[in-house]
Amino acid sequence: MVLPGRQSETTVAPNMYLVIVAASVSARQTASWGAAMLTDAWVPAAVGRRVTAAALKKKALYEILMMQGVQFGRRGDLEPAAQLVQPAQYARVGATEQYFEISGARSIVETLSENQASGYAIARDLKAHGFKGCWVIALGSNDTANVYVGSMVGLEARIRRMMRVMGDQPVLWITVKSLLDTGPYSEENMRLWNRTVVEACAKYPNMRVFDWASLAEESWYISDGTHYTSEGYRHRARLSADALAHAFPASGESSDCVVR
Repeated sequence: MVLPGRQSETTVAPNMYLVIVAASVSARQTASWGAAMLTDAWVPAAVGRRVTAAALKKKALYEILMMQGVQFGRRGDLEPAAQLVQPAQYARVGATEQYFEISGARSIVETLSENQASGYAIARDLKAHGFKGCWVIALGSNDTANVYVGSMVGLEARIRRMMRVMGDQPVLWITVKSLLDTGPYSEENMRLWNRTVVEACAKYPNMRVFDWASLAEESWYISDGTHYTSEGYRHRARLSADALAHAFPASGESSDCVVR
């Protein structure tokens, strides 16, 4: 088990090109702030100057930047010397070529507007443009919530769609967790998604699952019970990178399906 505070010495296969497809802020927040698409190219521009957390919130970027692992000061200010933890953590284990596709309330199937691409559309377009590498899929919270409220596309079908388009390339899925007892984003629905993802591993030899849900601590969540504090995002970035290295190590000795 990879424990908080412990850092993996394992590295990924050499020359691994990594793509991270993920969701960030909630649908309600995104609707009120305006949908925002963010790739790694956006982040250095924000880091290059002092930006207040309040200003970023208005653009729906504050939590997205936290997900990237950007460090904020005690007053919530983004310092010019802010460290991009998520890219740095993946680089630490050898995945130095990275591409981030993060969008508010993203799911594999549904979209908030015509300006947002679904997780499936992102994967399909990247594959069509010749992407060859490793995939990290940090989706699922919105998918299981959408199924709960009546989507006709089930959980297994969503995973199947993604795996078909990604083919035989290595894929690491990250499990999800909630502190909520009821509603679309309840922990019960998160566990249902996690079970479906783990069960899918038997069908895809190139698939691994990082069980983030078993490591995430309640103190790493903000008051809404679904998103993380800056500390939580930092732990998630570090542990996800360690999991990637254990899932697809340079030694070629593959891990079990579930990486903890």
